[in-house]
Amino acid sequence: SNAALFDLLDGEVGIASGAEFRRESYADNRDPLLNGSQPFIDTNTGNVLSGSSVLGSSETPNSDGSRNVFSAYVELVAPLFSDRMFAKSLEIQLAARYENFSDVGSVTRPKVALSWMPSDWLQVRAAYAEGFRAPNLPQVVEQGISRSNTRYDPVTDSSYGITEIRGGNKNLKPEDDTNTSFGLVLMPFNDLTITADWWQIEQDGVVGILNSQTHLMYDSLLRSQGSSNPDVIRGEDNEVVHVNNQYNNLNPREIEGVDFSVFYDLKTEFGNFDFKLNAARLIRFEQEPDAITAEVIAAQEAGDPAVPESVVITGAGDLMKQNGRPEWRAYASLRFKRDQWSLGTTANYVSDFYDTSTTTSEGEPLPIDSFTTINAYADYRFEQSGWLSDTRIRLGVRNINDKKPPIADESFGYFSSVHSNRGRYYYLDFSKSF
Repeated sequence: SNAALFDLLDGEVGIASGAEFRRESYADNRDPLLNGSQPFIDTNTGNVLSGSSVLGSSETPNSDGSRNVFSAYVELVAPLFSDRMFAKSLEIQLAARYENFSDVGSVTRPKVALSWMPSDWLQVRAAYAEGFRAPNLPQVVEQGISRSNTRYDPVTDSSYGITEIRGGNKNLKPEDDTNTSFGLVLMPFNDLTITADWWQIEQDGVVGILNSQTHLMYDSLLRSQGSSNPDVIRGEDNEVVHVNNQYNNLNPREIEGVDFSVFYDLKTEFGNFDFKLNAARLIRFEQEPDAITAEVIAAQEAGDPAVPESVVITGAGDLMKQNGRPEWRAYASLRFKRDQWSLGTTANYVSDFYDTSTTTSEGEPLPIDSFTTINAYADYRFEQSGWLSDTRIRLGVRNINDKKPPIADESFGYFSSVHSNRGRYYYLDFSKSF
């Protein structure tokens, strides 16, 4: 890196660059009771009942894989104007990154960002960046992962446990995305900062897997037309033996939102108060349906009895306020500091949404209530010389109101991506800086 690569009229141009080589490896070696080596066998008939001998766990074969990754980047920061009539400062950032994966190919992506300060109290900022995400190794190399879930089978008009056999895909490509943002930073007076940023992400080739319920609906639709879904394997009694499912690059996804923040420091003769607020509003979350999902949805909208409209097709269309995608999330904190003593409280808020994997008695998606937790702490910092210098001791309590997460049809009975099952608990923290 070089902070002064060369001079422009209003300042110096800085550069940073680098390169990296890494090897990634993955190995998942399961116990013989789980990986199919010792299946669960009916002692009377000798028939294999399950590839797993562990109650409540599906068969998971061993898997492994590795790849080499080379990456390089370069970034330039240049002042375009400084102390002009129309700009206190105008700065541009140019960057590019290259990555080569030995298994899924290579990508090069740019970034451009602008920061304009027309005055000391206002900053206007904007950015455009192209990104990517390589599929992780399990999504590429895993084979024969067996999972069992209760699904509705429209062919037999019944719900029962259906085994889904998932597999990796060596033909996966990296996900592509385009990020655009525009924001304002207001500093109307000392110790107060307010920010607002609009952002939009357009993703293409998102790595995912088709819901097994959609496979069953598609099979029913095709059977009503004289064919069948080759990924749905049925037995002589027409019940599903298993569903074959593979990771694929799905159709585009668009996400849009606005982030807000407020930072305020108030100094008084009694002590200092620090207030912070971060809030995010999700405006749009739309997933363009793949060809199979689109065909099933179109048949439902046309009233085709082979695909009952009461069965919700998940993972496509407008996904706002569904399955862990709340419209609002917020975090606030307030701290009072006097000499070496501090008192503080924080709050986390997640707005309501719906669980589409189950329904109420009225047939509507299960509502998931909003969730708020509050924490508090007190600490003391030692400033004297000696071994206690730069040492802090803190006593706190998290989830003061002992709030339990809303019940949902998820693995642990709640949405762990946005909620926590930790009840009220106390802690004593001792830390020292060196």
